[in-house]
Amino acid sequence: MGVYLFPFTSATKLHFFLGVFLHFITGADTSAQTPTPTETLAPTETPAARETPSPQPEPAGTNAVVVYFSWSGNTEAVAEAIVQQTGADVFRIQPETPYTDDYDALLDIAKEEQAEGARPAISGRLENLEQYDVVFLGFPNWWGDMPMILYTFLDEYDLSGKTIAPFVTSGGSGFSGTINAIESAEPDAAITGGLSLGSSEAREPEQAVADWLQGLESGESGIKVMTNYDKGDEKMAAKIIVQSEQGQVTYELNGSAAASSLRGQLPLSLAVEDFSTNEKIFYPTQALDTTDSPLAKGGAGTLAYYAPWGDAVMFYGDFRENPDLFELGTATERADIISKMSGTITILAAE
Repeated sequence: MGVYLFPFTSATKLHFFLGVFLHFITGADTSAQTPTPTETLAPTETPAARETPSPQPEPAGTNAVVVYFSWSGNTEAVAEAIVQQTGADVFRIQPETPYTDDYDALLDIAKEEQAEGARPAISGRLENLEQYDVVFLGFPNWWGDMPMILYTFLDEYDLSGKTIAPFVTSGGSGFSGTINAIESAEPDAAITGGLSLGSSEAREPEQAVADWLQGLESGESGIKVMTNYDKGDEKMAAKIIVQSEQGQVTYELNGSAAASSLRGQLPLSLAVEDFSTNEKIFYPTQALDTTDSPLAKGGAGTLAYYAPWGDAVMFYGDFRENPDLFELGTATERADIISKMSGTITILAAE
């Protein structure tokens, strides 16, 4: 079965093509953190904006819809980027009784709703659900979980047979246990690998969204995406920064499926480990998709991925080629400190 979204004609927007096939892979989440809403919530929306009833998407022949809840505006910014780059319809989840715009009061409300297993009523309904094969589902991380109004949506709508592509905004805790919660609520839907963005990244999410969509295209997730996100007339080179107490290294990624899979998981905070005499390694939270990714052939400064073990490798010396070692990119700044890295590293998408 093929599902297609048709591209925009504007040269500055993404040309997008989406196909859904019969087999899907579920994105895993291994985060053990339990954040508080203080990591996620920032009162940047006006109460009036949150009280506006959810507009119904106009049927336009598209078979994808972006469904999201946003209190601070961070998740909304990501949702808008997805809509702009895919042409998907959009449905904003809004409560019948609007949440307060008082940050401290909201913390208490969110925690109380979670403790009670509340199901806040949603204003408006998503019509024409049957026309959608792909549901992009977005939310902030509140107290290590989805806002309870997301559970209301999942209770009210049967997404069986559809593909759910989740995205989350947080202060660094990512999905926590929400992927498992979505799987439990919609056991007959296929869940792709998700997009996790920190609060600062969510304010300018276009490149991260493009990388995520490209990773879905190249991977085994079942969503086929052909993407070429441009800013102005120049394609943006995807870069990441690896921070440690010893300094930070900048890598330029090669645009492969594996590289896009890694960038789509950022930000990450992980332990870095010594291995052999020429490399440092770390373990991404999800396996990277290596479909059509090039084998690593470079020397010192190469960032690679060893598929059998699921570890990313930062080489600071020469290495032998291996049929299971895939190249992700090359260090462009401060490769000299790779050998000195220890403890915990933080990996971020470069501005």
